Amino acid sequence: MGKTWNKTPKHILRFNALKDLLKNFTSGDFIEFGAGTGDFTKYFLEKNFSGYAYDIDSRTVATLKENLKEYSNITTIDSLEQIKDLKFDYIFAFEVLEHIENDKKELIKWSKFLKNDGTITISVPAHKSKFSKEDERVGHFRRYEKDELINLLKETGYINITLINYGFPLGNITRLIKNIINTLRPKTSNIDNRESSIKSGIERDLIERKFKFLFNEKVLFPFILLQKLFYKFDFGDGYIVTAQKGNTSSV
Repeated sequence: MGKTWNKTPKHILRFNALKDLLKNFTSGDFIEFGAGTGDFTKYFLEKNFSGYAYDIDSRTVATLKENLKEYSNITTIDSLEQIKDLKFDYIFAFEVLEHIENDKKELIKWSKFLKNDGTITISVPAHKSKFSKEDERVGHFRRYEKDELINLLKETGYINITLINYGFPLGNITRLIKNIINTLRPKTSNIDNRESSIKSGIERDLIERKFKFLFNEKVLFPFILLQKLFYKFDFGDGYIVTAQKGNTSSV
């Protein structure tokens, strides 16, 4: 991974929730949008999936290439032009859609790369009321409500939608801590959403790096177990959703 990136509690909780949700997925080919450091990508590659890891910035793609160099079943790209005629069994996009101003238009664009009956899996931050300076700092345009996210997928041609709400209670606690820290940060020059989004995928701030020795599955194991009890509720800090592309989809 990059020298300024490490796993955070929310990343670890999301990763374990994702494994629970996708445990019955069979291997296939995929395109991952906004692959970042490739940490989630590795999980699929080690499960005998194959495909493409895409990100918008050459710095991120360089990081991806370095982190995924031991895998022969992945290609890293920073342009979709070279795969414009391909269709995949799966689309993955984790913590990406909230960084895009016109999310519906983007979702339609992504869907063109998915086979009919193929599956999309995405994660996004939950609850509009929680939108804060931390969201602004990392380049978010929005957070989502459960029904809003489900309706967005329906409107863009998806069926058989399954959603879980992950992260409760630890994700909520760490978000509040970040909000407090942000009130104490010195003001910095404005950075546009694109640059903030790129940095959020491959960098962590100083405080997160200082405490990274605590951020591992052994330490967080009780919270990993605890969040499972709340997947069907709407208390946690994020959503993971899977859906199937309908045969009659117009996208």
